[in-house]
Amino acid sequence: MIKTKYSSIISRKYTNKYICYDSSIQKILEDRVLSSLDNNEFRLENTSNFLDLNNGLIKKHYWRKGGMKFFKDYYIYLGLSYTRPVRELNNYVDFSYIINQINNDRVKNTIELCTPVCSFVERKGMFYTGDIILSKIDGLTFDKYLLKNNITKQIYQDLRFSFEILFQNGIYNLDMNLKNIIYNQLTNKISFIDFDKLIINTSRKNDKRYSSDVLTKFKKSLEKLNIENRFDWKSFIK
Repeated sequence: MIKTKYSSIISRKYTNKYICYDSSIQKILEDRVLSSLDNNEFRLENTSNFLDLNNGLIKKHYWRKGGMKFFKDYYIYLGLSYTRPVRELNNYVDFSYIINQINNDRVKNTIELCTPVCSFVERKGMFYTGDIILSKIDGLTFDKYLLKNNITKQIYQDLRFSFEILFQNGIYNLDMNLKNIIYNQLTNKISFIDFDKLIINTSRKNDKRYSSDVLTKFKKSLEKLNIENRFDWKSFIK
């Protein structure tokens, strides 16, 4: 069992493969997760990312980028709790716990959680490859939404409120870009995804340095996609 800040993660080993999930999940989901290696429900043998519309699942496979790209999807194994899939699962579990504990109706009406299902790690000698399985969130990523729609005053207010809630609780995503934010036009709720570079530090709430890093990354994503003209930055940070 791997301890998180607010919960714990159960790990099950099958020869050189590990499947890990939040200890608080219901029994019926636990059975489904544990049987996934036999029925290939999560398509773990496929190293591409996929969205399964029938099962309502998202699978993210971890690939190397930048200067380490020649390693493809291989990472050095330093222990299960240090693998990228388990670290990100840890972040999702603690993020969900914090948001669910906030007794604020506006939070419940503004932020929609992406639920983690499990992480999968396969050891290959001194290396490993891995995936994380998440629940599907309806809506458009913000880059796609901004290309098709003008952002309303209410969305500015809700997005700013969401950022404030994260900062007030010591939550900082250092990869906060438009592709990692989903807007559901049916529920008018905002979801945050991709917690590979998430920092949760409740002793550094409203930390100016971390907050600035998050906002700078977010602004750069606007500029990178050439849609900064569709986003009123001054209104957002006012």
